[in-house]
Amino acid sequence: MNSDDRKLNIVKILNLPIEDDEVADVDISFEFDNNTNAHRIFGKNIENSEAIRELVKHKKIKPYEKYKCEYLFVVDEHGNKYTLYGFSYVLKYYHFEFYIDFSFNVLLFYEHFENLKNLTVEQAEFEAEYSKAIQLDFTYNNVHIISEPQYELTPEILEWMGADFEGIFTKRIKFTLTGKQSFEKLEKIIWRLSEFAFLCYENMFFYDRLIVYVGENSYVLKCFNRANNGESRKKSLYTKSTNTKSKVFCIKALNSKNFISFMTFREDSGIIFDVFRTTAYSNSFREDYPLRLSQTMEGLANYLDIADTRPGHDSFRVAIERSLYRNDYISEYLPTSKSITDFSGRIREHRVCFSHVKKDGKYLKDDENEQYAEVLYTTIRILIIKHLQENSEEVSS
Repeated sequence: MNSDDRKLNIVKILNLPIEDDEVADVDISFEFDNNTNAHRIFGKNIENSEAIRELVKHKKIKPYEKYKCEYLFVVDEHGNKYTLYGFSYVLKYYHFEFYIDFSFNVLLFYEHFENLKNLTVEQAEFEAEYSKAIQLDFTYNNVHIISEPQYELTPEILEWMGADFEGIFTKRIKFTLTGKQSFEKLEKIIWRLSEFAFLCYENMFFYDRLIVYVGENSYVLKCFNRANNGESRKKSLYTKSTNTKSKVFCIKALNSKNFISFMTFREDSGIIFDVFRTTAYSNSFREDYPLRLSQTMEGLANYLDIADTRPGHDSFRVAIERSLYRNDYISEYLPTSKSITDFSGRIREHRVCFSHVKKDGKYLKDDENEQYAEVLYTTIRILIIKHLQENSEEVSS
């Protein structure tokens, strides 16, 4: 059976969580599509399972009670093993008919491993869609990271273009990470690398299928919490194509030294980058973007120690204004000191209005939201990258 087959017919659950922190061995037949992680076991499947009926009868499974476990061991009709990580389920009923809703975060094919986080992995590889042909080859924390853009090669194209022609970029990149680490640490490096690509190129790469090598064996993992959510990205946050200097500055930052510095920044800066990333990848209302991005900028200014937190000062406005002056390319947006001051004042008014949910107020309207959000978004990127570069230089010297 191929791990890419979509339908799995599960016939046995070896450790179903039930009441009193116990588990049950359950025979049951249900089919689910392995491309999704939220499913429903219908009443007829439960009724045909004597084990489930007995557990319900003896109140070992209570309706509308949520049961969780870190890993669930299941077996399909062919005897193949699977592990569902981050599993939870709820037994419900409607018109005297029971059904079970369940979900999980990660699916491991053909093996049972209790603790995925601490599983020692020698190598992980995957392919991801990406618009830029990013090519990396460096080592971080004893993990060798390689990214290889995938090209379409045909004899006709090669003959026509010449021997030096690589081919047509397929907008797919193969990533390989080699170095003995726990799965949790290795997967974290992958996710951080995706975030770093977002910081530099304005887009993350997403992955839902990892191949991991454990000893002499390899296993396929489907990671549903890392699947593509790029469609929810608001285009209004993208930097204008005319803003070429800041674009080039950010793109050039994608290197091994800055990535090492980025890993430290992510650990030390708390939720600053999380709020920044989730804001960019959210599908919120227009007025929410300058609000959340300005709050992110204030937090970043405090982290970078460029804000003024003395009593009696308008710390929010000062944080925004000083941050804007730290943006070496701010003149492309705000060419004068007065425009920077006015910008900071309008952002403050917008924040106060929305923070207190005022019926009337001087908040940003219509296209102003995109314009102000873009300045904040670009400035946050540049300030973080400048910080990474400064730290990289300190480490190198």
